[in-house]
Amino acid sequence: MNRIYHKIFSYKNIKPEKISLAYFKIKPNNLTNNSNISNKLKKEIEIRMAQRVINLSTFPNHLREYKEIVDVKNLYVKSFAKIYNYPKIKNIDESISFGELLGNIKEEHKYIPIEISKAVQEYKKISDESPETLNIVLDKFYSSRIGIRTIIDYYNFLFSKNPEKNYLKCNVNHVLQTAVDDARFASIQYYRDHSKIPQVKLNIPDEINILYRASNLYFMSFEIIKNAIRAMVEDRKYKNIEIDVINTEENIIIIFRDFASSVKHTEVNTLFDYSFTSVNDDDLHKREILAGFGHGLPLSRLYARFFGGDLIFVPYYGIKSEVILYLNKDVSKSTY
Repeated sequence: MNRIYHKIFSYKNIKPEKISLAYFKIKPNNLTNNSNISNKLKKEIEIRMAQRVINLSTFPNHLREYKEIVDVKNLYVKSFAKIYNYPKIKNIDESISFGELLGNIKEEHKYIPIEISKAVQEYKKISDESPETLNIVLDKFYSSRIGIRTIIDYYNFLFSKNPEKNYLKCNVNHVLQTAVDDARFASIQYYRDHSKIPQVKLNIPDEINILYRASNLYFMSFEIIKNAIRAMVEDRKYKNIEIDVINTEENIIIIFRDFASSVKHTEVNTLFDYSFTSVNDDDLHKREILAGFGHGLPLSRLYARFFGGDLIFVPYYGIKSEVILYLNKDVSKSTY
């Protein structure tokens, strides 16, 4: 294990190669002898995994000592070791085998945001550290995590027994409708009363397909919609939630509109603190189904900005809220 830690910290000052989302739409015509591509991507993931371990080691004060953070760090160390110890890839079969390993690692890391958010919620009870400090640390951590998962998906787009041909093809209509259906279903599960759940009116003039990660759009949309449903139910407002989609030359603009009482404009920044949550500790069921553990909105904004877009919360205190999501159509402009 000391050898692994020594190798991890040897990557401390190595900068990962900047890669744009446009890079991930390229699939070489002949991959049979392209072991150099496999080894290049393997090295990129290795560097980024190592730097996440280092990043976790520098989390503020006692936060890094919480069991959840220690467990996450150990998971990254374990994953790094699997990748580092994998022999140099020499042929297509080994490329495919390594892709299966990466897929398993991605699945093992699935619940990392929940584990980190649990630690953050406990940490804020004893810490006087400013939310801004924690936001900077977690933005850096999660940005790299998005990059790692994108590279893994790209790798398996290139080398897989069952490759996903259109892993960057995103049908905006389908993703939004799925997010609507899932958010309403989750809300019905919690409130146990179908009649309380507002309908969602989706206004999208045409079918829109863009080069984008559908899973990211789904995450952002689901978080925004379920927050809107919860706000309206608990505010006892019985109107439709509205979603307007505008297709411009540079962006897809999605406007989510609910008619709950919203927040004051001075409180908006607080909504994007990783340490903020509106759910009490004793309401665990709601935390699991409807709350984002304080990570829903800040992670959504990070996803949007990561690929060159943005997420803006516009409050009309006492009247309604609008969340405006910008998806950048020029994927060459976002690099990481």
